[in-house]
Amino acid sequence: MLKPEAQLISRLLCEETDERYCFLIRHGVVHWIESETFTLFVELKQIPNVLIVYRRPAERNANSEKVQIDGRNLKHVPLLEGEERIKHLSLACNEIAKIDNIVSMPHLQHLDLSSNHLVEIGISMAMGSNLSQLRVLNLAKNRITKIKNLELFLNLESLDLSSNRIKEVENLHTLKSLRTLNVSCNLLETLDLPTSLTLLVELNAKRNMLKTVGQLDGLLKLQKLYLSFNNVTKISHLSLPSLQDLMLDNNPIDTRT
Repeated sequence: MLKPEAQLISRLLCEETDERYCFLIRHGVVHWIESETFTLFVELKQIPNVLIVYRRPAERNANSEKVQIDGRNLKHVPLLEGEERIKHLSLACNEIAKIDNIVSMPHLQHLDLSSNHLVEIGISMAMGSNLSQLRVLNLAKNRITKIKNLELFLNLESLDLSSNRIKEVENLHTLKSLRTLNVSCNLLETLDLPTSLTLLVELNAKRNMLKTVGQLDGLLKLQKLYLSFNNVTKISHLSLPSLQDLMLDNNPIDTRT
Protein backbone atom coordinates (compact mmCIF):
# COMPACT_ATOMS: atom_id res chain seq x y z
CA MET A 1 0.00 0.00 0.00
CA LEU A 2 1.07 3.55 -0.69
CA LYS A 3 0.37 6.75 1.17
CA PRO A 4 -1.67 9.18 -0.95
CA GLU A 5 1.19 11.54 -1.66
CA ALA A 6 0.49 14.60 -3.81
CA GLN A 7 2.89 13.54 -6.57
CA LEU A 8 1.26 10.14 -6.97
CA ILE A 9 -2.25 11.59 -6.93
CA SER A 10 -1.30 14.14 -9.56
CA ARG A 11 0.14 11.42 -11.76
CA LEU A 12 -2.96 9.23 -11.47
CA LEU A 13 -5.24 12.14 -12.33
CA CYS A 14 -3.20 12.72 -15.49
CA GLU A 15 -3.12 9.06 -16.54
CA GLU A 16 -6.63 7.89 -15.70
CA THR A 17 -9.62 8.77 -17.88
CA ASP A 18 -12.25 7.04 -15.74
CA GLU A 19 -14.49 9.80 -14.36
CA ARG A 20 -15.46 8.00 -11.17
CA TYR A 21 -11.85 7.21 -10.31
CA CYS A 22 -10.86 10.86 -10.74
CA PHE A 23 -13.91 12.05 -8.81
CA LEU A 24 -13.03 9.87 -5.82
CA ILE A 25 -9.48 11.18 -5.79
CA ARG A 26 -10.57 14.82 -6.04
CA HIS A 27 -13.51 14.77 -3.63
CA GLY A 28 -12.80 11.93 -1.25
CA VAL A 29 -10.42 11.35 1.61
CA VAL A 30 -7.90 8.91 0.14
CA HIS A 31 -6.75 6.58 2.93
CA TRP A 32 -4.34 4.60 0.78
CA ILE A 33 -3.62 3.38 -2.74
CA GLU A 34 -2.58 -0.16 -3.64
CA SER A 35 1.03 -0.14 -4.80
CA GLU A 36 0.63 -2.51 -7.77
CA THR A 37 -2.91 -1.93 -9.01
CA PHE A 38 -3.44 1.65 -7.76
CA THR A 39 -6.79 0.61 -6.33
CA LEU A 40 -8.29 3.39 -4.24
CA PHE A 41 -9.36 3.08 -0.61
CA VAL A 42 -11.30 6.26 -0.08
CA GLU A 43 -14.01 7.79 2.10
CA LEU A 44 -16.64 10.28 0.96
CA LYS A 45 -18.24 12.82 3.26
CA GLN A 46 -21.66 11.76 1.93
CA ILE A 47 -21.03 8.25 3.35
CA PRO A 48 -18.99 8.84 6.50
CA ASN A 49 -17.12 5.98 8.19
CA VAL A 50 -17.53 3.69 5.18
CA LEU A 51 -14.45 2.83 3.15
CA ILE A 52 -14.98 2.68 -0.60
CA VAL A 53 -12.78 0.42 -2.72
CA TYR A 54 -12.52 1.34 -6.38
CA ARG A 55 -10.28 -0.37 -8.92
CA ARG A 56 -9.01 1.22 -12.11
CA PRO A 57 -10.97 -0.02 -15.14
CA ALA A 58 -7.87 -1.70 -16.61
CA GLU A 59 -7.37 -3.73 -13.42
CA ARG A 60 -11.06 -4.56 -13.17
CA ASN A 61 -11.16 -5.81 -16.75
CA ALA A 62 -8.03 -7.91 -16.26
CA ASN A 63 -9.37 -9.54 -13.10
CA SER A 64 -13.11 -9.11 -13.39
CA GLU A 65 -14.16 -12.12 -11.30
CA LYS A 66 -11.92 -11.92 -8.25
CA VAL A 67 -11.17 -9.31 -5.59
CA GLN A 68 -8.81 -10.08 -2.72
CA ILE A 69 -8.47 -7.61 0.16
CA ASP A 70 -6.79 -9.73 2.81
CA GLY A 71 -4.75 -8.50 5.75
CA ARG A 72 -5.52 -4.77 5.45
CA ASN A 73 -6.53 -4.19 9.09
CA LEU A 74 -10.03 -3.35 7.90
CA LYS A 75 -12.53 -2.66 10.69
CA HIS A 76 -15.57 -3.11 8.44
CA VAL A 77 -16.51 -4.55 5.07
CA PRO A 78 -15.71 -1.86 2.49
CA LEU A 79 -18.14 -0.78 -0.18
CA LEU A 80 -16.92 -2.13 -3.52
CA GLU A 81 -17.98 0.03 -6.44
CA GLY A 82 -18.28 -1.21 -10.01
CA GLU A 83 -17.77 -4.88 -9.10
CA GLU A 84 -20.99 -6.37 -10.48
CA ARG A 85 -19.06 -9.16 -12.26
CA ILE A 86 -17.04 -10.57 -9.38
CA LYS A 87 -17.54 -14.18 -8.30
CA HIS A 88 -14.84 -14.46 -5.63
CA LEU A 89 -14.39 -11.97 -2.77
CA SER A 90 -11.83 -12.49 -0.03
CA LEU A 91 -11.65 -10.27 3.06
CA ALA A 92 -9.70 -12.70 5.23
CA CYS A 93 -7.32 -11.72 8.03
CA ASN A 94 -8.84 -8.36 8.85
CA GLU A 95 -10.62 -6.99 11.95
CA ILE A 96 -14.17 -7.00 10.58
CA ALA A 97 -16.84 -7.34 13.28
CA LYS A 98 -20.00 -7.13 11.14
CA ILE A 99 -21.12 -8.40 7.75
CA ASP A 100 -22.46 -5.47 5.76
CA ASN A 101 -21.95 -3.39 2.59
CA ILE A 102 -22.03 -6.49 0.35
CA VAL A 103 -24.30 -5.13 -2.37
CA SER A 104 -24.56 -5.14 -6.17
CA MET A 105 -22.70 -8.43 -6.56
CA PRO A 106 -25.33 -10.63 -8.22
CA HIS A 107 -22.79 -13.23 -9.40
CA LEU A 108 -20.83 -13.65 -6.16
CA GLN A 109 -20.18 -17.35 -5.51
CA HIS A 110 -17.28 -17.45 -3.04
CA LEU A 111 -17.08 -15.24 0.07
CA ASP A 112 -14.15 -15.55 2.48
CA LEU A 113 -14.42 -13.70 5.80
CA SER A 114 -12.16 -16.03 7.77
CA SER A 115 -9.85 -14.77 10.50
CA ASN A 116 -11.85 -11.69 11.42
CA HIS A 117 -13.69 -10.50 14.55
CA LEU A 118 -17.25 -11.60 13.68
CA VAL A 119 -19.41 -12.48 16.67
CA GLU A 120 -22.54 -13.35 14.69
CA ILE A 121 -23.68 -14.20 11.19
CA GLY A 122 -25.54 -10.92 10.87
CA ILE A 123 -26.81 -11.15 7.30
CA SER A 124 -30.00 -9.20 6.65
CA MET A 125 -32.83 -10.38 4.40
CA ALA A 126 -31.89 -7.81 1.75
CA MET A 127 -28.23 -8.79 1.78
CA GLY A 128 -29.12 -12.48 1.73
CA SER A 129 -31.15 -11.93 -1.43
CA ASN A 130 -28.13 -10.24 -3.00
CA LEU A 131 -26.03 -13.32 -2.17
CA SER A 132 -28.45 -15.86 -3.59
CA GLN A 133 -25.81 -17.35 -5.93
CA LEU A 134 -23.27 -17.96 -3.16
CA ARG A 135 -21.67 -21.43 -3.34
CA VAL A 136 -18.84 -21.18 -0.77
CA LEU A 137 -18.95 -19.30 2.55
CA ASN A 138 -15.87 -19.29 4.78
CA LEU A 139 -16.38 -17.88 8.30
CA ALA A 140 -13.62 -19.84 10.01
CA LYS A 141 -11.53 -18.37 12.83
CA ASN A 142 -14.01 -15.81 14.10
CA ARG A 143 -15.97 -15.47 17.37
CA ILE A 144 -19.37 -16.70 16.19
CA THR A 145 -21.56 -18.30 18.87
CA LYS A 146 -24.71 -19.20 16.93
CA ILE A 147 -25.55 -20.49 13.44
CA LYS A 148 -28.30 -18.33 11.98
CA ASN A 149 -29.38 -16.09 9.06
CA LEU A 150 -28.38 -18.57 6.36
CA GLU A 151 -31.90 -19.45 5.25
CA LEU A 152 -31.68 -17.71 1.86
CA PHE A 153 -28.44 -19.39 0.79
CA LEU A 154 -30.22 -22.13 -1.12
CA ASN A 155 -27.28 -22.70 -3.49
CA LEU A 156 -24.61 -22.93 -0.78
CA GLU A 157 -22.39 -26.00 -1.25
CA SER A 158 -19.58 -25.42 1.24
CA LEU A 159 -19.85 -23.85 4.71
CA ASP A 160 -16.80 -23.44 6.95
CA LEU A 161 -17.55 -22.46 10.56
CA SER A 162 -14.45 -23.99 12.10
CA SER A 163 -12.61 -22.36 15.00
CA ASN A 164 -15.51 -20.38 16.40
CA ARG A 165 -17.51 -20.62 19.65
CA ILE A 166 -20.56 -22.51 18.42
CA LYS A 167 -22.34 -24.81 20.90
CA GLU A 168 -25.03 -26.26 18.64
CA VAL A 169 -25.45 -27.16 14.97
CA GLU A 170 -28.78 -25.54 14.06
CA ASN A 171 -30.73 -23.61 11.42
CA LEU A 172 -29.27 -25.50 8.47
CA HIS A 173 -32.43 -27.23 7.25
CA THR A 174 -32.85 -24.94 4.20
CA LEU A 175 -29.32 -25.54 2.89
CA LYS A 176 -30.33 -28.46 0.71
CA SER A 177 -27.42 -27.97 -1.71
CA LEU A 178 -24.79 -28.24 1.03
CA ARG A 179 -22.03 -30.77 0.29
CA THR A 180 -19.31 -29.84 2.79
CA LEU A 181 -19.77 -28.68 6.39
CA ASN A 182 -16.86 -27.87 8.70
CA VAL A 183 -17.71 -27.21 12.37
CA SER A 184 -14.40 -28.38 13.82
CA CYS A 185 -12.75 -26.58 16.74
CA ASN A 186 -15.95 -25.31 18.35
CA LEU A 187 -17.81 -26.05 21.60
CA LEU A 188 -20.24 -28.72 20.38
CA GLU A 189 -21.40 -31.34 22.89
CA THR A 190 -23.94 -33.03 20.61
CA LEU A 191 -24.12 -33.47 16.87
CA ASP A 192 -27.52 -33.54 15.18
CA LEU A 193 -28.07 -32.58 11.57
CA PRO A 194 -31.35 -32.13 9.68
CA THR A 195 -32.27 -34.95 7.32
CA SER A 196 -32.83 -32.35 4.59
CA LEU A 197 -29.06 -32.20 3.97
CA THR A 198 -29.34 -35.08 1.53
CA LEU A 199 -26.37 -33.97 -0.62
CA LEU A 200 -23.87 -33.67 2.23
CA VAL A 201 -20.66 -35.52 1.38
CA GLU A 202 -18.24 -34.36 4.10
CA LEU A 203 -18.81 -33.49 7.75
CA ASN A 204 -15.90 -32.31 9.89
CA ALA A 205 -16.60 -32.04 13.63
CA LYS A 206 -13.10 -32.65 14.98
CA ARG A 207 -11.82 -31.00 18.15
CA ASN A 208 -15.10 -30.25 19.88
CA MET A 209 -16.59 -31.45 23.17
CA LEU A 210 -18.82 -34.09 21.61
CA LYS A 211 -20.13 -36.75 23.97
CA THR A 212 -22.77 -38.21 21.67
CA VAL A 213 -23.43 -38.37 17.96
CA GLY A 214 -27.10 -37.85 17.24
CA GLN A 215 -29.26 -38.26 14.17
CA LEU A 216 -27.18 -38.67 11.01
CA ASP A 217 -29.04 -41.49 9.30
CA GLY A 218 -30.65 -39.20 6.73
CA LEU A 219 -27.28 -38.26 5.28
CA LEU A 220 -27.34 -40.95 2.62
CA LYS A 221 -24.51 -39.47 0.53
CA LEU A 222 -22.12 -38.78 3.41
CA GLN A 223 -18.69 -40.17 2.53
CA LYS A 224 -16.38 -38.52 5.08
CA LEU A 225 -17.11 -38.14 8.79
CA TYR A 226 -14.38 -36.68 11.02
CA LEU A 227 -14.93 -36.90 14.80
CA SER A 228 -11.36 -37.00 16.12
CA PHE A 229 -10.38 -35.33 19.40
CA ASN A 230 -13.75 -35.34 21.16
CA ASN A 231 -15.27 -36.99 24.25
CA VAL A 232 -17.27 -39.68 22.48
CA THR A 233 -17.50 -42.88 24.53
CA LYS A 234 -19.84 -44.87 22.33
CA ILE A 235 -20.88 -44.93 18.70
CA SER A 236 -24.19 -46.59 17.97
CA HIS A 237 -24.92 -48.16 14.61
CA LEU A 238 -24.67 -45.54 11.87
CA SER A 239 -26.82 -46.17 8.84
CA LEU A 240 -24.68 -44.29 6.36
CA PRO A 241 -24.50 -46.37 3.15
CA SER A 242 -22.02 -44.09 1.34
CA LEU A 243 -19.57 -43.69 4.23
CA GLN A 244 -15.96 -44.32 3.16
CA ASP A 245 -13.85 -42.45 5.71
CA LEU A 246 -14.61 -42.39 9.46
CA MET A 247 -12.09 -40.85 11.87
CA LEU A 248 -12.59 -41.44 15.61
CA ASP A 249 -9.06 -41.23 16.98
CA ASN A 250 -8.48 -39.53 20.32
CA ASN A 251 -11.90 -40.31 21.76
CA PRO A 252 -12.47 -42.34 24.99
CA ILE A 253 -14.46 -44.99 23.13
CA ASP A 254 -15.07 -48.22 25.01
CA THR A 255 -14.12 -50.86 22.49
CA ARG A 256 -15.86 -53.56 24.55
CA THR A 257 -19.32 -52.26 23.64
